[in-house]
Amino acid sequence: MYRELDWTKFKKILIDTAQSSVMILAVIASAIVFGYVMTTSQVASALTNTVGQAHVSPWVLFLSINLLLIFLGCFMETIAIIVVTTPILIPVVQSYHWNLIWFGVIVVINMEMALIHPPVGLNLFVVQSVAPDVPLRRIVLGTFPYVFIMAGVLAVIAVFPGLTSLLGGPN
Repeated sequence: MYRELDWTKFKKILIDTAQSSVMILAVIASAIVFGYVMTTSQVASALTNTVGQAHVSPWVLFLSINLLLIFLGCFMETIAIIVVTTPILIPVVQSYHWNLIWFGVIVVINMEMALIHPPVGLNLFVVQSVAPDVPLRRIVLGTFPYVFIMAGVLAVIAVFPGLTSLLGGPN
């Protein structure tokens, strides 16, 4: 439309896209191998047994899982966190007879929080690329209300887990 795309820019776009795709696929492949190793080496079942024998309160476990996911969000990309932690956490969650849809919503909200808090917060850098004249500090400060809102939603969903499947039909 604006005739700004020439073959040089198009070639650079294709190379950047290929590099990003290869990086994401490498992370996913590594996480799948990690999950397979965790499953076949019985680490997930050992963790489930350890948590079950420790008689950890469901609220303590819930808080621990959320803190783990938020902590990992400081250093890892969200897809990698989901693919790496899911094979380990699902058996623990199932041993507490928690609804897996509810747990999936909890994980997604935690990952959304990871996308907007430093230091990795991918969306922070997306916003800065769109508005390069705005300092990153101001962008980070602007995300705090959203982090608090998401934390509030996590608290509401923790107390009323049925809300996660209320609109989705029967459980």
